[in-house]
Amino acid sequence: MSLALGGLPSVLPADKLAELKETAGKLCAPGKGFLAADESAGPWLRARHVEAAKIPDVAENRAEYRSMCFATPGLSEHIGGVILHWETLFQRDAQGKAIVDIIKDNGMIPGIKVDKGYNKKGIWGTPVGPLGHPEVATVGLDDLQQRCHQAYEQGARFAKWRNVLQLDPAKQMPTELAIADCAHTLARYASISQSEGLVPIVEPEIVPN
Repeated sequence: MSLALGGLPSVLPADKLAELKETAGKLCAPGKGFLAADESAGPWLRARHVEAAKIPDVAENRAEYRSMCFATPGLSEHIGGVILHWETLFQRDAQGKAIVDIIKDNGMIPGIKVDKGYNKKGIWGTPVGPLGHPEVATVGLDDLQQRCHQAYEQGARFAKWRNVLQLDPAKQMPTELAIADCAHTLARYASISQSEGLVPIVEPEIVPN
């Protein structure tokens, strides 16, 4: 058993812990940031350009657009990690090359978004909670172990989980339960992802209502 940060015993094997530290070091290298490319729809649609809107939003076009972006020369000078949508993890370009390999060959680390969005019924499981309104709860823990394992096998080396915490003092939000649920969910996600070799990006997002 090795020691983690702070001198606490680590339950991870020494080789896995070393790999996680190496990945984290590369992701946090000075001058490097992340490229968030985890959109489910065609990224070109964000431009809201008339000509762009004519391009069909199908898997083949999304793969070509993503592979073109990730192969940009010099991109790794400022980008350390690329956050992918689950679909992208398994995609290939027109020549049959895996997109994760395009990213790695261009000097960047592939990562994966693993949360499944939020449950609109909220942490109470009903449309209306005891305060007269719902508080959203991020979902995706149920099969996270299997998905993280699969992502690592496909070449991902870090993960991202976004957990929404609503802020509205007039409605007494967030409640203590919502804060505890957010902390517990993020902690479980981080623990599971590390156990499968993925460096966790922990993203609590405070959203004003």
